[in-house]
Amino acid sequence: MITTRLIVKKEFFDQIKSGQKKEEYRSDSMKYAKQFANWSQNGKVFEGFKPIDAVIFQNGYTKESITVSCEKIELVEWWNSIPAGFKKGQTCYVLTLGEIIEAAL
Repeated sequence: MITTRLIVKKEFFDQIKSGQKKEEYRSDSMKYAKQFANWSQNGKVFEGFKPIDAVIFQNGYTKESITVSCEKIELVEWWNSIPAGFKKGQTCYVLTLGEIIEAAL
């Protein structure tokens, strides 16, 4: 199973844990481009998203974490229904979340 780890604030951690939050948004930055996508030619050519099966969400910098299946990753440009923290026309990674696989407290 291919996993990646993301640190989230307690508010969002609790929403993911309860099943209320079904998507996680991350900025279109080089950090997340390397974390979520495959690149060739020294990081210049996009070759597709990594086959990430699950995301480990960590509650801040505590040991509390949950592992959630990841149904898909896509890069979205926002024009309608803009999530908090993003602006019209801005792009970000959207991770569609599935079921909780494991919880560690």
